[in-house]
Amino acid sequence: TDERNNIIFTSPENAPISFIEPIENDAIFWNGTKVKVDGNNYVIRNLVVQESANGTTDVGLFRKANNAHFVNVKLEDYTLTAPESSTNVGGLVGFAKDSRIEQSGVYLMPYFRDENGAKQYYSQLRGERGNMMMDHYTSMMVTGGTVVGGLAGKVVGTEITDSFTAVQVSGVNKVGGLVGEAHGKAPSGNTVEGFVPTTNISQYVTIENCYASGDVTAKSNTAGGLIGYAE
Repeated sequence: TDERNNIIFTSPENAPISFIEPIENDAIFWNGTKVKVDGNNYVIRNLVVQESANGTTDVGLFRKANNAHFVNVKLEDYTLTAPESSTNVGGLVGFAKDSRIEQSGVYLMPYFRDENGAKQYYSQLRGERGNMMMDHYTSMMVTGGTVVGGLAGKVVGTEITDSFTAVQVSGVNKVGGLVGEAHGKAPSGNTVEGFVPTTNISQYVTIENCYASGDVTAKSNTAGGLIGYAE
């Protein structure tokens, strides 16, 4: 990638900056009109998203999305934190309905320090080697409460393809490396946020050519390397 077009958040010490809350815009992302978010293969690096309010539902870089298309969105050296009382927490999006996520990732980029103490990322060095900072791998994470996923928290009728995560994911229950909870179709009654089931609708969650690496931890019941809970 061309570093001139990446979005890189740094302090004077070249450390991640913690300063933004999840993006929330229901007029764009939740009204059902198709919206596309294209990262154009550039990256957002060193970003920390923090949700401090207790009991919050839908936490991610984007809180929730309905009929959205995320493509080529790369969150590099990224951390998202939410309280244990939160629900639907995902690195990219907290809750995705009738949406598509492709060629996107939440991951760590290994680096070493050069002779001047500056970070050098392996992707920029064309195979040059050095002393990799292994503590870097334990510092980037997605943490929350119930329904926590490295890429997406809860998904309904959504397709995820050619995407991946490489971060630690932790929560209380329904914790997955890629997705916290996947609903293939709406259960009877209005139990899925924003979804009104009908007798003739059938929705599926498709996850294809995806992977998740990194530790996945749930304090309570359910955890999975790829999906925390599926129904």
